[in-house]
Amino acid sequence: KVDCIVLFCLIMGVAEGDRTARKQVRTASCLRKSWAKLLFLSQNLYLCSHNHPSDIQTDRKMSHRTGRYSFTVEPFTEDCLGNLSWGRLGNLLLRCASMHAGEHGFGFKDMMRVNHVWVLSRLTIEMDSLPRTGETFFIETWVDKVYRQFTDRHFSILRPDGTAYGHATSIWALIDWESRQAADLRGERMPETAKWDDVLVPERPNPIA
Repeated sequence: KVDCIVLFCLIMGVAEGDRTARKQVRTASCLRKSWAKLLFLSQNLYLCSHNHPSDIQTDRKMSHRTGRYSFTVEPFTEDCLGNLSWGRLGNLLLRCASMHAGEHGFGFKDMMRVNHVWVLSRLTIEMDSLPRTGETFFIETWVDKVYRQFTDRHFSILRPDGTAYGHATSIWALIDWESRQAADLRGERMPETAKWDDVLVPERPNPIA
């Protein structure tokens, strides 16, 4: 519908030379971009708010402090070369972060109960190669440090034999939903279920040099 509005405004602008029509074109273009962003965010919020999607398997052999999740590259998640697409990989990393946090008492639902929400500040991904269509791979995720306003979360993307496709690292901030200010991760308003010392893995630092 937005594309039709853009086309209509362009025709009217050319036919009548109306400056108002050109403003409508810019407005419609902004609406289209905003809609695309809204759709992307809503899809990620939906996926991240469901802690245990049916297509994800948890490997309980890992330490309880480290999350390990199994995936298979489906044909609709590949790129034109038959590799797992970068967009899909980024989405899976966020889903694993959400699940691991939820399993340890500081996930989306836990934080919303105290009017806090997680915000991704930075995500860096370095891959030597990507899983290909039909291949099974694992994503491991863990937290090694919690500062006053930020926390470091890391990822390893692994083959079944344990060798790495690559790694990722991220920085997260916790925002107070009401004041829109950064929350104190060591403060008194944290959920009782958020036991940082029970989840930190300081002996496993950032895998990206």
